[in-house]
Amino acid sequence: MLADALGAGKTVTVIALVAADAPAARALPLTADEPRLSRASLIVVPPLIIRQWEAEIERFSGGQLRTVRVESAAQLQELSCKQLREADIVLIVSDLLGCEGRAVSWSKAADKAAAQTSREADKEATRAQERLAGMGGAERVQLTSALDARKDRYLELLTEKAGT
Repeated sequence: MLADALGAGKTVTVIALVAADAPAARALPLTADEPRLSRASLIVVPPLIIRQWEAEIERFSGGQLRTVRVESAAQLQELSCKQLREADIVLIVSDLLGCEGRAVSWSKAADKAAAQTSREADKEATRAQERLAGMGGAERVQLTSALDARKDRYLELLTEKAGT
């Protein structure tokens, strides 16, 4: 999806996916036993378009998605855990990530966990690339068609919910 052309519907597709899942996510209990559990979908964007994303979320969700925007480490530190846990979407600027895609952290334990997560993500990306490389042209067309159909259905759901 990241490689789609400008105007191909990447933003609205992501918003539609989150909106479609929001009722189920909101039904999840948030307990003190699991303080790291959150209902939010994390969306990392370049600093220049974070406010555009926020406006698009408002526009396409009809204001139904609770969004938290984070543009600086200081702003992140000011947010409560409750705000982050109860949000539908947390928008954060990519500048708060390290050069290798690791989250900026304030402890060695968090650095170690981020490195492990990064290695796992790299392995999954490699496996996905290997699966795609093994597909023939017809299989790729079928996969693309299926993804396009899902995107179209999510857009339908979103516009129905927004009343447009």
